[in-house]
Amino acid sequence: MPPPTEQVATFLASIGLTPEQVDGVKNRQSQHAEYTLAALFPDAVDFPGTSAYSQSISVNWSALARRNASAVFHPSSAEQVAKALQLVEFFGQEFAVRGGGHSPNPGWASIEGGLLISTDRLNTLHYDEAADVMSIGAGNRWGMVYKYLEKFGVLVTGGHSAPVAAWDRSQAYGWSCDNVLNFEIVVSGGKILNASKTENSELWWALKGGSNNFGIVTRLDMSTIPIPNGVWGGQLVHEWSPELQRKTIEAHYKFSLECIAADPGCESITEWGKVGPQKYIQNVLSADRNVPGGGHPEAFDDFFALNPQIQAGNCKASELAAHDEVPEGGHASIYFSEDTRQARNSEVLVSPLTPYRSSMLCLITKTDLDFLQEAVNIFYEEYKVTDEMKDCNVCLNISPIAAKTIRISNERGGTAPGWAEEDQSLLFMDNVWLHAEDDEGMLQSGKRCIARLREVAKARGVLMPQIWMNNSDSDDDVIGSYGKENWTKLRNISIKYDPKRTFQNLCVGGYKIERE
Repeated sequence: MPPPTEQVATFLASIGLTPEQVDGVKNRQSQHAEYTLAALFPDAVDFPGTSAYSQSISVNWSALARRNASAVFHPSSAEQVAKALQLVEFFGQEFAVRGGGHSPNPGWASIEGGLLISTDRLNTLHYDEAADVMSIGAGNRWGMVYKYLEKFGVLVTGGHSAPVAAWDRSQAYGWSCDNVLNFEIVVSGGKILNASKTENSELWWALKGGSNNFGIVTRLDMSTIPIPNGVWGGQLVHEWSPELQRKTIEAHYKFSLECIAADPGCESITEWGKVGPQKYIQNVLSADRNVPGGGHPEAFDDFFALNPQIQAGNCKASELAAHDEVPEGGHASIYFSEDTRQARNSEVLVSPLTPYRSSMLCLITKTDLDFLQEAVNIFYEEYKVTDEMKDCNVCLNISPIAAKTIRISNERGGTAPGWAEEDQSLLFMDNVWLHAEDDEGMLQSGKRCIARLREVAKARGVLMPQIWMNNSDSDDDVIGSYGKENWTKLRNISIKYDPKRTFQNLCVGGYKIERE
């Protein structure tokens, strides 16, 4: 139920509506917040039935995640975000917040029948050379940031995919969020705060892994990394064979424990995948410096020694994370780019304009060679369902988390998950498919696979408690995986900065502290 009409009129006048605008909104039966925003910011609200609205709700990478919002609001400043928060709180309006729309979980960066706040116009970029601080509006994608910084000879620790608005890590510099010096955030009541090591420091800590429980981040101020000689990136693709699977896992294991320790500026994601029935192996490699003469860093020698069918190296920072914009068909059309199809010996699957469906699942383990070998076998066993499917790609990615990464993180203030300072492996599945009739098979295969992986990892004594938020399933209790002490700390911080419980009760999606 909306507040009484006279109370509504008083409130609307207090936030700047004219008497005519007040009359137009207060007498509505619904959508008071949406139409108030449209009166205040007429060029920033998209309503159903318009082409702008259709485009806005199609930004989410996965077609499964898209929902029909009552309206989409595109704020261009923290002040406009604050106004939106005041409105949804006053009217008790459910809302969702979308950054890059990367999550495949339905209703997380989308909402059915509620207000969607899209951060895409919070896209300012500014590098303060004297302070060596990069300020990034929350609506930017990493590709935009990398491209902007190239002319300054510096980088920030961001994601490995350019259209993503989420954090990743660097073995030499910690998690991306460890390099955030300050968050500008709008919290309950529409207050605009800064959260740093010296100001609202407990909120600064909580935002590094605490999900959408505290407010809406509108800007990041990050420290940078000098790259005077550029960076190095490479992609190696192999046709699958049992022997190559074994050798690739052994190379990955050695890289995780030995090569990173010797050269922490190097990164690797090793991927075992299938396009329909066709299996393949891929290494995505990068380093924080270029290599003279067109070679590659020695840390990657064992990967190159496996004689990949396709290899590429040496590129600009912005090219490490290919694709500056999300294609119209969503992120799956990246998977099926012409180069990738050729590399994986697969046919052209669909038009890049076709919206794909996707899912993600993950777990974290100690780095154990025998478990990794078994994990890849389990993955291929559980995804036999794709042998009879068209237009699908499933993959198991394994990426190292070095003990040094956690040590650096702890030295810089730590993060909410409370990672153990030891070598670990992140295993995540990133699956895409075209046809709705394959939803059940794909989703259930994923759930069976992740359940088996966790069961085997637990039996071997290598399962780690934390769940990696960026690639988790909606059923995962991510915040609970941080342990009782950190959960309690996060809840207390949430109560302090969100006493109205706006982000527990009105903001849909995300990994909630007060999980039902």
